[in-house]
Amino acid sequence: MYPRSVHPLLSQVSGKRSSFDLAATCPHCAHIVQLRPSPYGELQYDATLSNGDGVGIRTCPNIECMATVVVVYQSDAQPLLLFPPLVTRFDTTGMPEDVIGSLNEATQCQALGCFRAAAIMIRRTLEELCAANEATGNNLADRLEVLSTKVLLPKTLIDGLTNLRLLGNDAAHLEAQTYNSVGSDEIAVAMEVTIAILRSVYQMGDLVAKLDALKRI
Repeated sequence: MYPRSVHPLLSQVSGKRSSFDLAATCPHCAHIVQLRPSPYGELQYDATLSNGDGVGIRTCPNIECMATVVVVYQSDAQPLLLFPPLVTRFDTTGMPEDVIGSLNEATQCQALGCFRAAAIMIRRTLEELCAANEATGNNLADRLEVLSTKVLLPKTLIDGLTNLRLLGNDAAHLEAQTYNSVGSDEIAVAMEVTIAILRSVYQMGDLVAKLDALKRI
């Protein structure tokens, strides 16, 4: 732990003892909880930032987690930022390591608000998905269309991808202006769609097999 005289954040501590919980999703265990004041001595003290927001240390009450979270919150105790940030989680069952790695990077970029970087990594995830399934074409949209003929994918899902600018033909180049206008909403939808596609490609077969097995019982 940093001494107060060294760490710039702790040097702002005003001596106000933290006495309230903060409702949030724990970034460690992903449970919706009431983050509690830390039980660890002087870490129970909050600080007030220059803009009036508060910053403090809280602990997850989930007995299987009990992790420490740094929280920036408004005066009405509404959490603004969590550290570590809350990262989108996904089931990696059956997925190739390259696909998992790229999507993990995309989720980290999204959590940190680096939306252009997240867009690039989402595209890379889908490009690697197409390559792994030998889906070829002149651009990503064409390759995804070919992919839909090789694996179990809802056609409406593939058709809907054309609404995502970050998957457009011009977004294949890093200098494309498309990346400059990508924001949190589009990244959130793109992430959800990408995870749905990966689930369909790598996990739907196992689910169908389980359903078929029930017929023989």
